[in-house]
Amino acid sequence: MTILGLSILTIAWLVQFFSMSGKDLKIKPLFLVIYCLGVMILIIDGILAGSKPVIWGNTACIVTTGLVLAKVKKLL
Repeated sequence: MTILGLSILTIAWLVQFFSMSGKDLKIKPLFLVIYCLGVMILIIDGILAGSKPVIWGNTACIVTTGLVLAKVKKLL
């Protein structure tokens, strides 16, 4: 599952990279959604492996990514 999660994170970064054109360097909501999906898979992988540091680290990552998404969508 780790490989799947990391692959989804890579896809998210590629979406962000290719959606940037010229001077439009804003963070795209689609990037954040795909990124969160990849991190959720890494959290599940950490749960299945019983690795609390992996679970906590990825949980912190998904929370901060969610905050950025909320700010990009002007919810915060």
